[in-house]
Amino acid sequence: MNMNAHTPGPWLAVVDGSGWSIETDDKFLAFTCGGPDGEEISEDEEAANACLIAAAPELLKELKKQAVEMEKLAGQLRLYGIQHLPASCDLMAKIARAAIAKAEGA
Repeated sequence: MNMNAHTPGPWLAVVDGSGWSIETDDKFLAFTCGGPDGEEISEDEEAANACLIAAAPELLKELKKQAVEMEKLAGQLRLYGIQHLPASCDLMAKIARAAIAKAEGA
């Protein structure tokens, strides 16, 4: 299964009488429904979860851009002989790449 083949964004968090759903303009993707053991969660928490899920495609896209930019910046700083900042940029890119891998099912 190709975990990189998610439904393209934008995704929308939509509320109706039965709760929150995640949708595109033409597809239903998911429905939010309580906590991990079926316990009730507050309406505010459910709304926040739905909005976070709906933002996922845009967040992933931007995180990929930021990882590339951090790697470029680290290389440029090394060229100019700057000692400590490249390691920080490398670490930020590594953290971003780990989150991207998790989102893509790697």
